[in-house]
Amino acid sequence: MISTDVQGTKTYVLDVPSTAWADCTEAIAAIKAGTEALCPQTLGDLARTREITDYGCISSNDSTKSAGKLTYSDYTIELLFDMTDTDGQKGLYDAMENNTPIILAMESSNMITPLTGNGDIIWTEAIVSGDTISYPVNGKIGYSVTISPYGGYLRCDAT
Repeated sequence: MISTDVQGTKTYVLDVPSTAWADCTEAIAAIKAGTEALCPQTLGDLARTREITDYGCISSNDSTKSAGKLTYSDYTIELLFDMTDTDGQKGLYDAMENNTPIILAMESSNMITPLTGNGDIIWTEAIVSGDTISYPVNGKIGYSVTISPYGGYLRCDAT
């Protein structure tokens, strides 16, 4: 089993482009030119599920299953609140405040892709559906953002 260290993962926030990126080269360049949200604590779980319908026969015990569409679950990103992060965290805050979609990308520099041996970037177009500022006892102020993906996650080699 190969395990992957999460340290070194970067999170980028950027506006949705007016035209879709042509390929991974264009996507990666745009993402890396975006704004990094500083000091993420957790990036949540990128989960997807598929609705399954079971059709049974009245005349026998036979049945068949049908697979439906993929659904992508909301996930929460937790960051240490950073007053100097006037782009990354402010971009997330503004997306919530103004109800505007964003591209949220995560660069996993330590994740090795099978073909090239390089890290990768996963991104999605999303809406920020919630945010929370927390004030823990004996701790630092936290900023949590709930991300609602529009569709799937796209993945490219990070080079």
